[in-house]
Amino acid sequence: MPLPSGWDVKIQKVHGASAFAWCWLIPLHVDATLNLNVALTDYSAPVTIAGIKYYPYPMKQSAIEDDGDGNLPQLSLQLSNSHRLLAPYLESPGDERGMFGRVAEGRLVAADSPGVVVLYKFEIQSATLDDNMVSLRLEQRNLLSINKPQDRFSTSRCRHKFGSTECGYIINAFAAFTDCLKDKVSCVARGADMAARNLPVLQPGTFGGFLGMPTQ
Repeated sequence: MPLPSGWDVKIQKVHGASAFAWCWLIPLHVDATLNLNVALTDYSAPVTIAGIKYYPYPMKQSAIEDDGDGNLPQLSLQLSNSHRLLAPYLESPGDERGMFGRVAEGRLVAADSPGVVVLYKFEIQSATLDDNMVSLRLEQRNLLSINKPQDRFSTSRCRHKFGSTECGYIINAFAAFTDCLKDKVSCVARGADMAARNLPVLQPGTFGGFLGMPTQ
């Protein structure tokens, strides 16, 4: 990955005028009602990037391991467990709500110019913890495992998973529906149910079909 202009000069200086900082955005829990991330940096002061404030936290990481044997680039990210910040999220069920398999974003910035960013994206593959550290094993996403094309466009069928964040329908003990036909009429009915439960009426505004797309 090429470095931003001027970084090569900063890196080669014996006594640099400004420090480099790693800023990590780590997903902790995602479901229909909650999208929780934690933004942490190894720098001594908060760093703000694109409106997100990364807070100082004791951490260290390995070099990015990249070999010639066909293995995907990976690294180990270690964060202090003294405050038990991440431990509860490692104990949650190992399903689609948790952090495993999700993408952690690492941003490398010069502390004096955080507007210039080198972005790395890694999937969280595994985690271990003890009294001192939480260690996350991160691996670059395997592009061969991504479905192509990723997006499908339909005039009449919703592309969102029912009950997902994009859908917005809240499934709980009071929900009138547990599945969806994924058409506009069904979306309107689920919006009416949200209103009946005194919840924000997001449907059919979140309908994932492309009603204005012309057909041929």
